[in-house]
Amino acid sequence: IGNHFLLDRHLAEGRSSKVAVYYEQETITYAELADAAKNGEDVDALRLQLEASLSPPAIPELKYVRSSGSGTTEIGWVPTLEGDVKGYRVYESSDGKSWGDPIADESTLSELDTVLNSPAPPAGSMLYYRVAAVETTMIEGTSGPEPLLSDVSDTYGVHEHSGSQVLIVDAFDRIASWSQPQHAFVKNYGDALQALGVPFESCGNDAVQSGEVKLGDYDVVLYFTGDDSDYDESLSLVEQFHIFKYLTGGGKLFISGSELGYDLARAGRPDYEWFNELLKAQFVGDDAGKRSCEGVAGTVFEGLSFTFGEVTEDTYVEDYPDYVVAYGGSQPALIYSGSSQVAAVQYTGTFVDSLGTTAEGQLVYCAFTCETIYPAYSRIELLRRVMQYFSVPVSVGPVGGVPLVFALEQNYPNPFNPATTIRYELPVRSHVTLKVFGVLGDEIARLVDEVQQAGRRTVQFEGHALASGVYFYRLTAGPYVETRKMMIVK
Repeated sequence: IGNHFLLDRHLAEGRSSKVAVYYEQETITYAELADAAKNGEDVDALRLQLEASLSPPAIPELKYVRSSGSGTTEIGWVPTLEGDVKGYRVYESSDGKSWGDPIADESTLSELDTVLNSPAPPAGSMLYYRVAAVETTMIEGTSGPEPLLSDVSDTYGVHEHSGSQVLIVDAFDRIASWSQPQHAFVKNYGDALQALGVPFESCGNDAVQSGEVKLGDYDVVLYFTGDDSDYDESLSLVEQFHIFKYLTGGGKLFISGSELGYDLARAGRPDYEWFNELLKAQFVGDDAGKRSCEGVAGTVFEGLSFTFGEVTEDTYVEDYPDYVVAYGGSQPALIYSGSSQVAAVQYTGTFVDSLGTTAEGQLVYCAFTCETIYPAYSRIELLRRVMQYFSVPVSVGPVGGVPLVFALEQNYPNPFNPATTIRYELPVRSHVTLKVFGVLGDEIARLVDEVQQAGRRTVQFEGHALASGVYFYRLTAGPYVETRKMMIVK
């Protein structure tokens, strides 16, 4: 058939969703058309027609969110490069959870735009951003025709404040334990820094590789690679070069990733010397078999204990955390609970560049995924210790201090049988109710109903008498109301 080559080309370009095949006035599939030809049917009436796709455009890649230095926040992204994209929508949130209408849309952001400058948040506060692409194709919505939108991008944020500046670098790309094409793990670190009163900006690792964001412009860099491994490249050669320049220039680096050692430093890998010399550790194994850590006496994490790698609303399963040994003058700072396996090292000392020049720098390397530390206050406390180790002023005390905001944590464990723990935080004295409900809204248990002072609270819930299934628990404290889901599995 004369038009086969055209159809093949469209299919090869991934445009099959936009190609309709017509035969005798009927729309048929390419396979059906081929069968008709094999059966000797007359197919001279074939025609091809490009049709509007009903699939959404690709997700734009958010590059960075940073202060412009002139009273605005600069939000940069990579365009999707699809021919039918009309423009972009940029969304803003003060907490990274509640998102309203876009602060800018396709009426002002065309398909060629890659940057938006928005008013900076007030000093001492933070804002989060994400981006979506808008297609020219219109579909019928609840209130009339509306354009097709992509899913939103990753979430990045900025915290405006005077003083030391921290950069959060998101190098996590893998879709495995975390199953979604976008994530908000910058928020896990950003919320902790906000609670500590530490200013930050954020970016993706591609912006570091391209040089659009320079590590040397920041007092402290927090770099997380999630569970990216050799296939997803935990750290590219270009990233390794920029980290090398940063540390040998006297930088202060906190880096976290469960596969950094496995990817870079296992037997036969070419990057093991970089790993040893720059991250001050030697790779030992790929699966510590533990999901909790304890601080080593005499180190920055002394007395600290926490869990990580369990599924909550904001985290994911971490099933293969590396374990290492200290190297080159570093100290073991965390061990996996109940073992002698090293989960993190700390180092203060000299780093040597390629010319033999030395500079004093600092490093904390965690061989697991710090964004999955849970509950959130444990993550705050870990970063509080890190900031103090790096001589960055923080504005709150240890975990035992008064919380800054109301918060209801996800119960742990979840799913559970028969008991689980619920934690919440009160920044001020409040009348508190904590209730458990069934899926039909029927009240099953009232765990708390009293006035409580500011602080952190822990409540045990026993589900012995309940059947397996989904339940909800709701905290009401003054103006704050939050509901979360939990599951009993027997």
